Amino acid sequence: MSRRAQETLSLQEVGMLVLAVVVLFGLLNVGYEVFSRSFITESPDFQATVAAFSRFEDKMNVLAASPKPCDFEVSNDLSLGDGYRVVGFDARWNDALAVDKCQWPDGAIKRPRRCEGLACVCLYDGDVTDEKKAMQCFTLSGDVVFTAPRVGSSYSPFQGLERKDAPSWSRDEDGQASFFVLYGDCGSAFAWRSKTVYVERRMFELDGVPVARFFIAPDDEELRKRCGAVSGQVA
Repeated sequence: MSRRAQETLSLQEVGMLVLAVVVLFGLLNVGYEVFSRSFITESPDFQATVAAFSRFEDKMNVLAASPKPCDFEVSNDLSLGDGYRVVGFDARWNDALAVDKCQWPDGAIKRPRRCEGLACVCLYDGDVTDEKKAMQCFTLSGDVVFTAPRVGSSYSPFQGLERKDAPSWSRDEDGQASFFVLYGDCGSAFAWRSKTVYVERRMFELDGVPVARFFIAPDDEELRKRCGAVSGQVA
């Protein structure tokens, strides 16, 4: 065999070897994903969190379809195991906006591409800055805004930074509100674990466009009385 033929054969062998390594790594990655989803993520914490998030989605969809100017739903036992987070993304979302108090250094969270530019709520397993950690998302059509109580209010623990554009009815007793960022754990003082959650939706107009503002907080009897006093469009 000539020297040129030997060199050509060697290059082919190297190419085949590189291809085999790439394929092997791909198979190992797929195998790990299958294993992790089948065995690691199917823990009781995972199952309870996913089931609770699904119930929460159902309540949100009921409210989104409500014809009332103000309406509310109560989602029982919204469970968030350690390491899980929930983030509400407005329809008009700024990816560079710092919204997360628990995260260092700036708390900016990009809206996942799977939301396709719509308002959405996403459940994360881990770092909320990593789009791949968004396990599930559901979208809401139209101009939607999410608000929650600030950290330190009687309705804590939420981990959103202050929302200065929030109307008075979505603020706490100190006149503050936050973005909808909820952690299963952010240190022992901010552990959510499992709570019944109150979700309120009010309709109003902004520059002639109907806007739905959702307020999410731990359930409270006083909160349930609020919509009864509302008639017509509210800000």
